[in-house]
Amino acid sequence: MCPPEVIEWTRIKGFCYFKASTDQLFTDLDINDLINILGSDRIDGIEKMKRKRLYVIGAENDEVIKSWTLFSTLYAEIIEDERTYILNDSQWYCVEKNYSYEVHREFDTNWRETVEVALPSIDVDEDEGAYNDRVARENQNLLKFDRDNINYGGGRSSIEVCDLYDKSNNEFIHVKKADGSSVLSHLFMQGTNSGELISADQRFRALLEQKMKSKDSSLVVPDSESSTISFALTPKKNKETVDYVPFFSKITANTAFKRLKAYKYKVRFIKIRRSTNTH
Repeated sequence: MCPPEVIEWTRIKGFCYFKASTDQLFTDLDINDLINILGSDRIDGIEKMKRKRLYVIGAENDEVIKSWTLFSTLYAEIIEDERTYILNDSQWYCVEKNYSYEVHREFDTNWRETVEVALPSIDVDEDEGAYNDRVARENQNLLKFDRDNINYGGGRSSIEVCDLYDKSNNEFIHVKKADGSSVLSHLFMQGTNSGELISADQRFRALLEQKMKSKDSSLVVPDSESSTISFALTPKKNKETVDYVPFFSKITANTAFKRLKAYKYKVRFIKIRRSTNTH
C-alpha cells in the first residue's frame, strides 16, 4: 500500500482506516496493518475496496486533510506468461516482456552507483524534514535547503534546489521516503529539473548563489562537471532498508539518469538505513 499521489509528509500526523478518528493512527500505509484491523471481517470483492476509505490526519489540528479509497492505495506487480501486470492508482497496466526487461536492466545498471553509508541512518520516529534538520546540525559540511525554495518562473512558482547540499564535494542530495510510484517519480523529476536549471540557466544560478552565500559566504555555484546529484531514499518505517522501487518509478529514474548525465553530472542513489533510535 502507498499514497496514490504526492504528499507533503511534514503535514501528516498519520493514517486511519475506515473512520476519521485519531484513536488508532498509523505512520505508514501497510497491508498487514489493514489485515490486522479487519480481523475476521474480510472485505469481499473489489467493489467494497473501491467504497471503503482511508483517511489522512493532519499534523496541525488532528483533522482529516485527505481521503482515498482503499483500492487506490494498492500497488501490485504480477508476472504471468512472461508479461508484467501492474496495479497503480486504481488502474491495471500490462507491460510487454522485452520492455520490462530493458527497464529493469537499465535501472539495475544505474543502481550500481548506490552507496549505503553516505548519510546517517534515519531514526524510527523521524520524517524526512526532521531527518534533514538533524543531519545538517550534526555535519558542518551539510547545508539544509529543504523547504528553502527559490522563487523562479513567475507567479508563485518556486524551485527546491535539493534537501541537503554537501559543500565538501559539491553534492546536491534529494531525500525522500521510498513509498509509492508517484512519490518516487516526483523525486526523480524534481532532482532532474533542479539539475538542469543549475547547469544551464544563468539567472537561476545567480539566485542560487545568493541563497548559498546566505548560508556560507565562501560558496559559489559549482559547474555540473564537478557536481553530483544524489537521490537518497529512506525506507518505510517497518523496514530497515530500501529493497524495492516500483516499475514506473524505475522508468522515471532511468530518464532522470540520462538527462543529468547529459549535463555531465555524477549521479548516484543513496540508500539510507533506518535505526531503532527515537528522538
